[in-house]
Amino acid sequence: LVEQRVGCSIARFVEVNGWPAFRAVESQTVADLADRDAIVIDTGGGAILEPANRAALRARGRVVWLQADPTTIAKRISGDAGRPALRPGESLASEIV
Repeated sequence: LVEQRVGCSIARFVEVNGWPAFRAVESQTVADLADRDAIVIDTGGGAILEPANRAALRARGRVVWLQADPTTIAKRISGDAGRPALRPGESLASEIV
C-alpha cells in the first residue's frame, strides 16, 4: 500500500527521500488503515517503533506481536532484494540486533 501511495518501490523511495520521509508516509498509512473496520494490518518491523502508530493500532483493534530470533529473521529477509538497508554498508545481522 505504501508503494502504491508513493508510486515506486520502498527501496527507491528511501534512496531518494530518506528514511524519515518513508516513516512519515508509513505513519499516515497506519493512521488511515487503523480507522477501518474488519481488516488485518500487516506492518513492517519499523512501524511499531513510532508510538503514534502503536496507539492508533491499539485504539481500534487487537495487536499481535510476532517474535523470532535474529538468525530466523535474517533468513526470512535475506532474499528480499527490494528491501532497503536501514544502515547502508552494514551487514543485515547488524540491522536486526
